[in-house]
Amino acid sequence: MADVARRHDLAIISDEVFGEFLLEDRTLPRPCNTNAPLVFTLNGFSKMFALPGLKLGWMAVSGNDERVRQALGAAELISDTYLPVNEIVQAAVPDLMREGESFLQYYREQVRSRWQLAENFLSQSGACSCAKPDGGFYVTLQLKDLDEELVTETVLRQDHLLIHPGYFYDMNPNHLILSFAHHPDNLCETLSRLLHRMEAMRLPGQKG
Repeated sequence: MADVARRHDLAIISDEVFGEFLLEDRTLPRPCNTNAPLVFTLNGFSKMFALPGLKLGWMAVSGNDERVRQALGAAELISDTYLPVNEIVQAAVPDLMREGESFLQYYREQVRSRWQLAENFLSQSGACSCAKPDGGFYVTLQLKDLDEELVTETVLRQDHLLIHPGYFYDMNPNHLILSFAHHPDNLCETLSRLLHRMEAMRLPGQKG
């Protein structure tokens, strides 16, 4: 990717908000460590510390000195004009970073354990299959013989579960997107009800 960016003088936008939540022990590939001409690396508190209400994110710019200078000038103008950050939130950043370190370690471990729990449920389903995510706390399910919109509407009306159809993410039909970052008890109940509902919706000849 860095070679393509360099050949065509392109910028790379690297959204690393899930970078702390790799599901296996591996190193996150980071474009800022390459020779790409211009890289915008994005992150924030919303995912890292489970604090979406603080609305604090940041951007690091790296690459060719002249490209970085131009990008920072444009970004600072946009920030000053449209994207002011709450001053109280800014003042809290040092304490949040310091005190959040132990929480983040706990959070990482919890995300991994909850994925293992979700994977155990999903691996037994005859109504869907899933590709193991590399990180984060969302999983994509590919439905077997089921319409994604019908499933999402049915489980919302009858089971009071909110899941997203794949077309929300421009995915080919038929897929569902769901989060596994719930309390383990809630996760078990949710997946049990969802998979039971989907299995019941399949035609008799499609089961097995």
